[in-house]
Amino acid sequence: MGNLEPAQNKQISIEQGGPSVGDTLRTEALIERALLDGKMDFRMINNLHMFPSTQICQACMDSAASVSIARKDPPGSEAVDARSVLSILTLGAPQGTVLTVSVQGEGAADIWGKFFKLQLWAAEPEER
Repeated sequence: MGNLEPAQNKQISIEQGGPSVGDTLRTEALIERALLDGKMDFRMINNLHMFPSTQICQACMDSAASVSIARKDPPGSEAVDARSVLSILTLGAPQGTVLTVSVQGEGAADIWGKFFKLQLWAAEPEER
């Protein structure tokens, strides 16, 4: 398995004609890293209000995978079920908040693919 380069705190851009080859390869690398780790940190591009919470919830609905989201700060924040819009809203995540998304089980690759296409957040670089 090749060396996976950490995300550069940049939103994956999906242009009108579809993703570029570079974006597709980068997305695949991020999905591979997320599958290996089972979780990934994302920085919110905007506030986490009703519309993005609904998008997250809908991305999880048809999967058997277990999906949870927690605020990275403060440490030890309780994770919520990503299938519940109201639970996601309780995170109270304004723009710039870092969220830790965990996906486990069958269908995890599909969930990660959907999350990267949502364009709600930017993948955070790994801490080294």
